[in-house]
Amino acid sequence: MTRQGRVACVGVLIGGLLAGSVIFGRVAAYNDDGHFYTAVSVAHSRLPAFADKGRQSAVLMMLCAQVPDLAWEFDAVSLRVRVAKSPSGWLWGGFSACRGTDVCHMVTVHHYLHALTDGDAAAATRAATRTLETLLDQGNAPDFADPNRVCAAGFAVHLLGDSFAHRRLRDPTRMYAAGMGHFRDDHNPDYVLYDDDRVKDYMIYARALDSAFRSTTTESRWTTLADLLKKLRVGATVDNHYNETALREALLSGLGPGADVVEVWAPYKPTINEQTKDAGLVLSRTCKEVLEKHAPSALKAGLNCNTVWKRFKEAAVPAFKEARIEQTCPLDDAWSDGVSSPAPR
Repeated sequence: MTRQGRVACVGVLIGGLLAGSVIFGRVAAYNDDGHFYTAVSVAHSRLPAFADKGRQSAVLMMLCAQVPDLAWEFDAVSLRVRVAKSPSGWLWGGFSACRGTDVCHMVTVHHYLHALTDGDAAAATRAATRTLETLLDQGNAPDFADPNRVCAAGFAVHLLGDSFAHRRLRDPTRMYAAGMGHFRDDHNPDYVLYDDDRVKDYMIYARALDSAFRSTTTESRWTTLADLLKKLRVGATVDNHYNETALREALLSGLGPGADVVEVWAPYKPTINEQTKDAGLVLSRTCKEVLEKHAPSALKAGLNCNTVWKRFKEAAVPAFKEARIEQTCPLDDAWSDGVSSPAPR
C-alpha cells in the first residue's frame, strides 16, 4: 500500500471512530427543559409583557429556539452521523480537512449555532448575546413582517443556551469542540440539574436571556427560580434524568392558570419533549416540516429555512469575529436544505 493509501485508511478509521463516539455520546446540549421551556417561561414572564403581534412573534421565536434540536439540517448529532458516511466526512474526522459542502455546513452549524468552538467560554457567551441583540429590535420581538428574522432570533436564543451548556465539565472556562462534542462526558452536560455549577450557569443563562429581551422583571422572580432549582437538585440523579421532567413541569406551571395560556406559548401536539424523545438519534424531519406544522398561522407564509439560516449567520458571524473566536472551516454559503426556495442574496 502506498503512503497516500495508508494515510487515507487512517483517516477513514479515525473518522469512523469519531462518528461512533458521537453516536454513543450525543453532542447536543441542554434538553428541551433548558432550551424551549426555559425560553418560553422567560418570554412569558417578560415585563412589560409581549402583546398582540409581538406576542405571536415571540411564540415563533421560542419554537425556533428548539428547531436546532428538532430538524436534521441543524441538529448537531444528525449532521455528524450523516457526514460520517462520506469520504469528506472521514477526512474531516481524521484530519480536520474542510472539504465538501456538507462538512462545511456541519462545522458551521456546530460552531455558530451550538457554540462548539473549542475555545474561551466567556467569549462564546459574548458572541451569542451580541447575536441575539442584533436580531432583536430594542428588546421587542423582531418585526412581525419578517418571520425569518424572528426565527433567526430563536436560533440565537438556542446559541445563548448552548454557550453555557456546552462548557466543558472538567474545564468550564472552555467550550467543547465541533464534531466531538461532549461524548467523553456522555449526556451529562445536557442536564440543567447535573451539579451545582451547572445550576449556577443555568441561572446566568436565564437572566442573560431576560436581559436580552430588555425585561423589567423583578428580582423576586429570580429568587423564586433559584429556590425551585435548589429544591429540585435534591435527589436529582442519572436514574431520574436529573429531575428534568419535574423542571419542565414547573416551568410550564409558571405560565399561569388556564389552558389558554399554555396553548398560546406551548401548543404543540405532540409536545416538544415528546418530539425530541421519539425521533431517534439521527433525525429525519426537516426544518421546513417543523415550521409548517407548528409555526403560528399568521407567520407561516413567509417562512423559509434557508432564509432563516442566512439571517442568523449575518448576525452571528460578525459577533463571533468581534469576540475573537476563530472560524474553523469556510462558511457553508453554498449549502441549501434542498426543499426550500433559495435564500435571497
